[in-house]
Amino acid sequence: MPNIDENSITNQLEIVDKLKVELNTIKDKIKVGGLNNVVFDTLSQDAKRLQDKIDEILSKKGVLTQSDINDAYTTMQSVKRGELEKMSNDSKRNFFIYLGIGALFIYGLYYYNKKK
Repeated sequence: MPNIDENSITNQLEIVDKLKVELNTIKDKIKVGGLNNVVFDTLSQDAKRLQDKIDEILSKKGVLTQSDINDAYTTMQSVKRGELEKMSNDSKRNFFIYLGIGALFIYGLYYYNKKK
C-alpha cells in the first residue's frame, strides 16, 4: 500500500465537503420546486456533475494530484458561474418587466390627465 500523506487526505476531505455543500444546495433548490423545466434540467445536470466529481475523488482513496484538486474547484466554479448567470438573466428580465409596467403606468397617468 502506498504511503498516504495526511495533507492529501485533508485536502480530499475538504474538497469532498465543499462539493457536498454545493450538491446539497442544488438539491434543496430542486426540493423547493416552482422551477420551470429548463431550470430543473440545468440544476439536475449540475447535481450530476458534482456527484460524479465526488465519486471520482473518493475512488482515488486519498491519493489526489494537484490536477485533481484543480479540476474539483473548476467544477464547483463552473456550477456556481452557471447559477450566477441564471440569476443575472432573471434580474435583467424582471428589471425590464418593471420598467415596462412603470412606463405604461406613467403613460396611463398622462393620458388620463390629458383627457380631463
